Amino acid sequence: SISVTAPVLGELFSAGQSVTVSERVERSIFAAGETVLISSGAGHNAYVGGRVVTLDGEFGHDVFVAGGTVVIEQGAHIKGSLHAAGESVTIHGTIDGDVRTAGARVSSDATVGGTFTAEADELTFSGGRIGQDLRTSSDTTVVNDASVTVAGEKERFTTPVQTAVSTQHAFSPLGTIGALVMYLLLGAVVMLALPKKLA
Repeated sequence: SISVTAPVLGELFSAGQSVTVSERVERSIFAAGETVLISSGAGHNAYVGGRVVTLDGEFGHDVFVAGGTVVIEQGAHIKGSLHAAGESVTIHGTIDGDVRTAGARVSSDATVGGTFTAEADELTFSGGRIGQDLRTSSDTTVVNDASVTVAGEKERFTTPVQTAVSTQHAFSPLGTIGALVMYLLLGAVVMLALPKKLA
């Protein structure tokens, strides 16, 4: 288990059974674990994968997250875009840019500055606002979309036929988690073997 309770002035690379980050990371966060809780945000991007992932705080740029259960808390403020995939994805808070999400069940009451794109079995709204368009796949069941204010258009797009290659794209949860873990482990090996070269 890893617990970060001191400010991090640079990047944070962290992997473990349980990863908890409760102090500010000034640059980007790379984290993978069974459970990942980031309550402090990050100054730049966040790349996070796990079975249960919870994000809160202010993020200075984009957030990329994948997991079995993904929750963006009410107090979260993402100044860039959110890319989220999971079995269950819950989006609260404020996202200044776009939201692109995929999963079995997606729910949102977030305030989104850009376009909200969802490729899900079921998408449920309980309020919130979308500053541009609401785009949903033709296979997505949309529940209570009258509760969300959409400044742009509501449109449907055709979900592409899945192939052996396309299922490995950025919104495949297992593919994303596997990639995160692989890169974190590779980075650890390089750190141990070639610390001066890495620096």
